[in-house]
Amino acid sequence: MNANQTDLVNLVNTLLDTIHQQQLQTDQNNQTTMSQASTAQSDRQRLDRIMNSLVQMKTELTAGDLAAATVQSHQDQLEQIEDQLRQQIRETDNQITQGLQQAVTALAQVQGSMLDGQTYTTIEQMISDLKAATGQFLQP
Repeated sequence: MNANQTDLVNLVNTLLDTIHQQQLQTDQNNQTTMSQASTAQSDRQRLDRIMNSLVQMKTELTAGDLAAATVQSHQDQLEQIEDQLRQQIRETDNQITQGLQQAVTALAQVQGSMLDGQTYTTIEQMISDLKAATGQFLQP
C-alpha cells in the first residue's frame, strides 16, 4: 500500500470513528428520553387509579348510601389514596432531584451539541478531502 492509500485509509478510519461516537451520543439521548416517558406513564397510571377511586366514591355518595359498611369502605379507600399520594410525593421529590441533575446534564448536552455541529462540519470537510483524494486516482 502506498502513502496515498494509507492516507485515504486513515481518513476513512477517522470518519468511521467520528460517526460511531455520534451514534453512541444519539443512543444515550434516546435512552434518557425513554426513561422520562416511562416515569410520566407511571405517574399517569397512579393518578388514574386515584381518580377512579374518587369517582366511584362520588357515585356511591350521590346515591345516598351512607351505611356504616359503605362509610368504612370509603375510609379504607381514602387511606389507600393517601398512601398513593405519599408515594407520588416521594416520586415527585425524586423527579425534582433528577430534574436538577438533568439540568446540569442539559447544559453539558448543549455544549455537546455545539461540538456535534462542529463534528458534522469536520466530517463534511473530511468527506470533501476524501472525495478530492480519491479523485486524484481518476486523473491520468
